[in-house]
Amino acid sequence: MLNTMKKMMALFLALMMVLSLGAAAFAAEAGEAETEATETEEDLSAYDKIGGETETARYVKLTNLTGTDIMGLNIRKSGDWQFSDELMADEDLFEKEETSLFYYEPEADEETEETEAEGEEAEPVLWDIQIVWSDWTVGVLYNVELDDLDEADIQRSWNSLPYLTYKSLASEEDVNTEEAEQTAYFSSPEYAAYGGGGSSSSSGSSSSGGSSSGGDWSYGGDSGCIDNGLLW
Repeated sequence: MLNTMKKMMALFLALMMVLSLGAAAFAAEAGEAETEATETEEDLSAYDKIGGETETARYVKLTNLTGTDIMGLNIRKSGDWQFSDELMADEDLFEKEETSLFYYEPEADEETEETEAEGEEAEPVLWDIQIVWSDWTVGVLYNVELDDLDEADIQRSWNSLPYLTYKSLASEEDVNTEEAEQTAYFSSPEYAAYGGGGSSSSSGSSSSGGSSSGGDWSYGGDSGCIDNGLLW
C-alpha cells in the first residue's frame, strides 16, 4: 500500500513538472510575440505619415533620395486628369534622406472585379504621384503599381524627372523605373500642355510662390520658366 502511494505521488509530481514546463514555454512564446508586436509598433511610430491612415488604407515606406526636401505630394489614378488634394500638412517637409509612410486607399476597377470573378488575372491598378520640392519644382511619378511594393526610394534623374527603385513583391526582382518614367513623361498630359517642344525636364516653378491647386495637376500660381525653357 505504501509503495503504491509513493508511486502515485511520484507520478503526480512528474505530471506537475511537465505542466509547469509547458506553461513556462507558452508564456515565453507569448512574451516573444508581444515583444515583436511592440517593436513593430515602435518602429512605425518613428516614421512621419503622409496621407490618411484609415482601416482600409495601405502604406508604402518611401525614402526621399532626390537630394531636395519635398513639401507636397498628391496622387491620382493613372489616366485621370486631376490629382487628389494635398496629402501633406502645410508646414510639413519630407526631408531628403528621410523615410516616411505613404498611405493610400487600394482601388479596383469594376472591370477588375468582374475579371477576378471570372477567374482571370486582373490588370494591376496604376497610380501617378505628383511631387513638389521645397525649391518649387514639380515632377510626377507615372504608372506606379503601389500594390507591388512595400518600400521604395524616390530618386531624381539627370533631367530632374523623379523615378523609383524598389524590390517587386510579385517577381522579387529589383526594379528601376527611370527609363519608364522618361517614356511616360513625354506621353503625359502635363507634357502635352506645357512641355511640347520644350526640354525633357519635368521641373517648374511658381513665380508667385503659390500653394497646391487643391486637386488640379498644376501647382501654384503663374508658372515660371526654368530648366531649358520648360513651363510648368
